[in-house]
Amino acid sequence: MDKRQQWSMRLYRPGEEDSIRALFELSMDKDLSRARWNWLYRDNHTGVFLIGLAEGEDGNLAGQCALLPVRMKVGDDTCLGAQSLDAVVHPAYRSQGIFTRLAAYTYETAAGMGVPLIYGFPNKNSHHLLAHRLDRVDLWDRPPVYVRILDVEAVLRKRLGDGLAPRAAVPLGRAALRLLGPRGDRTLPTGCELVPVDRFDARLDALWASASAEFQIAVVRDHEYLNWRYVENPEQEYTKFVLQRDGDVVGYVVLKCETKFGLKMGYVVDLLTLPGEPRLGEALVAAAVEFFEGRQMHIASCVMLGHVSYVRSLKKNGFWLPPQWVFPQELHCSVRSQSESYPPGFITDPGNWYVTWGDHDVV
Repeated sequence: MDKRQQWSMRLYRPGEEDSIRALFELSMDKDLSRARWNWLYRDNHTGVFLIGLAEGEDGNLAGQCALLPVRMKVGDDTCLGAQSLDAVVHPAYRSQGIFTRLAAYTYETAAGMGVPLIYGFPNKNSHHLLAHRLDRVDLWDRPPVYVRILDVEAVLRKRLGDGLAPRAAVPLGRAALRLLGPRGDRTLPTGCELVPVDRFDARLDALWASASAEFQIAVVRDHEYLNWRYVENPEQEYTKFVLQRDGDVVGYVVLKCETKFGLKMGYVVDLLTLPGEPRLGEALVAAAVEFFEGRQMHIASCVMLGHVSYVRSLKKNGFWLPPQWVFPQELHCSVRSQSESYPPGFITDPGNWYVTWGDHDVV
């Protein structure tokens, strides 16, 4: 007997957020708070909804594929891009192809609205399906996560357990870190001042206009986006600094501290400076390290693709790129090109992208 449930696809209708949250809790065994849903979708700075839903014959939701609309620079254009997240299928409707069919339906809807690309950070379960059935292309084979170990003993204790072994390895670990990278110059460039801020002001728009010339594809980091992403987020707290010179903002850095995988983690979440002045990036990374040390973080990390100039700033401050096996979980980033307005391979070329931890929805 065919026990498959019948279902159909459609787009989100206003007022369905509680049904979506109930589906999420039932299927994922975790809560999607009303505050987070409102922030991501209702109060999104673009004002656009891109949520595909599967509906059973009984009118209840069978699945969701949500896209988060974001303003992006793609080549010389500023357009609407979309990040894929919060894909879920009701347990009673699994193994019926809802995940891929609903994703294809939502992607095609976005393409019809002029969205030239979909990107996201899939988990290991969905990564293969997205690549082979939905034309998603990986931006990296090796996660570009640069790290600096701030507390060697804590990291070794986590890896080796308590006892004599981690304590004995501490001197060797510290010596290895001295070889891997320097401490970094913690003096600010001449005329610059590092200022903590609660919100970003319109001066950030001029910074983005200059800095964006360095990148072919990136989320638009103007003050409207930065405030939505790092100030109005109801479930995450960030520390934000701007680098000022003669009243202008010449750079910013966004930081986050949390305990994860049994270690105190410091994230360089986002970073941007005027182009052509490497000392600005070096100063902001040095300030991040000093901030994390003051809060007794064990590890500092930053996502940065290898072609971006800030990699030099990271290395000068003792960050290095560890082998993939070091990481406790997989980190994928993939993109789907769905526009013929750009040359073949342009959107899927990692060398065109600027990606940071801040582009990931869970950091």
